[in-house]
Amino acid sequence: MPGGHLKAALTFEFGNAKSSVVGIEVGVLMEVFAKEIELMPNAENSAFYPNAFITFYYGSQR
Repeated sequence: MPGGHLKAALTFEFGNAKSSVVGIEVGVLMEVFAKEIELMPNAENSAFYPNAFITFYYGSQR
């Protein structure tokens, strides 16, 4: 089914050295389709699906 999505997020990075990366990303994701998507036959279905997310990350840079 044709559709589109829009993602907006804020990223906050923390680190006490240039070789380490610690951060959090917080945002929303919205998906819109041309017509209603049937996910479950007996449930209320929609053509618009909003989501919220939080991502934590930790690692090192080379």
